[in-house]
Amino acid sequence: MKRMPELSIHPLEDLAQNLAPPARLAGLDIGTKTIGIALTTPDWQMVTPLTTIQRGKWSVDLANLERALGGYGIAGLIVGLPLNMDGTVGPRAQGVKQVVFNLIKANPEWLHRTMIAFIDESLSSNTAHDQSMHLSLKHAKSKGALDALAARNILERALSELQNISKL
Repeated sequence: MKRMPELSIHPLEDLAQNLAPPARLAGLDIGTKTIGIALTTPDWQMVTPLTTIQRGKWSVDLANLERALGGYGIAGLIVGLPLNMDGTVGPRAQGVKQVVFNLIKANPEWLHRTMIAFIDESLSSNTAHDQSMHLSLKHAKSKGALDALAARNILERALSELQNISKL
């Protein structure tokens, strides 16, 4: 089994100590077929689903991430890590870590001066599915709405944890 290099990832506590509004955060829900993206407002008062990228070749994924996030001045990137229900890292979480490692290695302009953190997202897709019940499920899946909603849930959870850490 190939050993993955150390990633330049920060614990969420580091983000709490080094970032504060006004600073825009982005959330990613990285799947095998799509990447859901959400953004905070600079004051962290609102999180909105931004878009969903259909995965393909890495160069295309990278260009699509640049188009989606390039103009926002992202200060923090929160990536959902799909841990197993017992909290262990399985194949899906390893895949997400590899995508983030590839992103760091590519070093796109929009990622410069951005702190990156993982947060457990094992239930974010289920929550997004429950939230989308007012949409037709076929429409939600075809438009990728569930993945962007999952990214929003990831980011909202991270904001809640950041606020709790800051209060300590």
